[in-house]
Amino acid sequence: MEDYAFENDVIKLEHELNKLKETNKQEKQDMQIRIDKLADKLTSSLENRNKLIQERYDLLNYIRSLERQRNILLIIITTIVLSFLIVIGFTLF
Repeated sequence: MEDYAFENDVIKLEHELNKLKETNKQEKQDMQIRIDKLADKLTSSLENRNKLIQERYDLLNYIRSLERQRNILLIIITTIVLSFLIVIGFTLF
């Protein structure tokens, strides 16, 4: 009788162990799915961040180009005005 109770306890414990193993396996799969989803979101966020950084660098290069063009235009206008004043000065004197 004692062996029968022990065997029943062992069977119950084995059954419970199998349930726990299955639950653990399912939880691991669920966690892996969550990890994969988060990794995908992170990858997407990093790609978007890299695109924004590249756009900012492009915009910065464009601004620098405009500043160079403005400086060149100012030099040209100043040269033309000075040339015009010199020509007027020679013409009048």
